[in-house]
Parts: sequence; structure tokens; C-alpha cells
Amino acid sequence: MGACAGEELKTKNARIKREVKILAKIFEKVEENRRKSAEKLIDRAAFMLILLEDMEEQIKREGLIVTMQQGDYTIERAHPLLEKHVAMAKNYAMVCKQLEGLLPEPTALETEAGKRLADFVAERKTG
Repeated sequence: MGACAGEELKTKNARIKREVKILAKIFEKVEENRRKSAEKLIDRAAFMLILLEDMEEQIKREGLIVTMQQGDYTIERAHPLLEKHVAMAKNYAMVCKQLEGLLPEPTALETEAGKRLADFVAERKTG
């Protein structure tokens, strides 16, 4: 592995680590008995998100259709990453859904209706 590839890997790992921190903050209220599952899903989600972003960047740079040399002629075909990107995006969505399912149910005050009700009651007390 060359120096450039090593730096790219360090950067990718740093991006994944940053995403793990963001997700860990969002999912810090997961019950203790579900924490290990959440941590594994968070790691997986962060990894997939960074790979998805990289694939998207490459597809944007190279275009949806690429030209491929076939002996004496060339053919145009869909970018080879498209199929992988679609599959990973589905898996990423599934992992996010699993993570969402680990969150505790919001309390009445955490819901939008609960917040409006609390604001209404507070307004009546002061008014």
C-alpha cells in the first residue's frame, strides 16, 4: 500500500470515527441491555455511510454511464458502482431502522403535541 493509499485510509477511518461519535450521541439513551447491539449497529451504519459517500463522489466524478473498452470497440454501460451503491443504501436504511427501534419511546413532553401542550399550560399559568 502506497503512502497516498495509507493517507486515504487514515482519512476514511477518521470520517468513520467522527460519524460514530455523532450517532453515539443520538443513541445515548438506548437502554443498557441493548447498548452492545446499538454500538455494533452504530459502527456498521457509520462504515456504510462513509462508503456510500465515497461511492457517490466517484459516480458523480465519472458519471452514471461509463465507456468500457472491449477489444476493438467500446461499449457504454451503467457505472459499476451503481448496483453496489443501491444494495448498500438498502442495507444502510435497514440498519438505521434497527437503530431507531432501539430508542426508547418518547415521553409526552418529547413529542411535538406534548411540547405544544406544555407551552399552552405554561402560557396560561403566566397569563
